[in-house]
Amino acid sequence: MSGQGSPCIIERYELVARLTAEMRAAAQDGCWEQVVGIEAGCRRIFEQLVADEEAAQRQYPPEVLQRKAELLRKILADDAVLRLLAEPRLADLEQRLGGAQRKRLLSDTYAAGSIA
Repeated sequence: MSGQGSPCIIERYELVARLTAEMRAAAQDGCWEQVVGIEAGCRRIFEQLVADEEAAQRQYPPEVLQRKAELLRKILADDAVLRLLAEPRLADLEQRLGGAQRKRLLSDTYAAGSIA
């Protein structure tokens, strides 16, 4: 089969890899708003990439498959670092949200009790 379209697919994987690396760097710097902004763009590109690949249903030359595999490994490695960096932040947010919810529940309970 022809490799036509292969450079476009690889360019998109390279873009996803670049964006994932930017997210990792921003997370390492503690710039979580930047991470969220980059992730939104990355998600759109990746969804488009997956849809294009499913629609194309083509066989790629071995060198394209090899480069695609390299890029996927890099994307997954960066994603693993992102997850490790995000876990403590997510746990902190969950704890804060849980504390706020408990305060609201106590407030609602005592407010209801004072009406009676």
